[in-house]
Amino acid sequence: MRPLSELRAELDSVDADLIAAIAKRQALVAEIGRWKHAQGKQLRDFQREREVLAHVRGRAQKVGLDPDIAEQVLKLL
Repeated sequence: MRPLSELRAELDSVDADLIAAIAKRQALVAEIGRWKHAQGKQLRDFQREREVLAHVRGRAQKVGLDPDIAEQVLKLL
């Protein structure tokens, strides 16, 4: 069994990776929004949102994560 300090350090690293990934995603979302605005497109694409959620749910299930949790997290973003 690994020491608690090692487990916590690894968890801290995962948390840092999550924050970096969220920041990158938000930057991409903002860039897409600017592109859509410049092109006169609707900002929301409900079909694309459904596709993304379905994809995320499938990936979550493949790695053993509850798809409902993955969907809830993505909706927060």
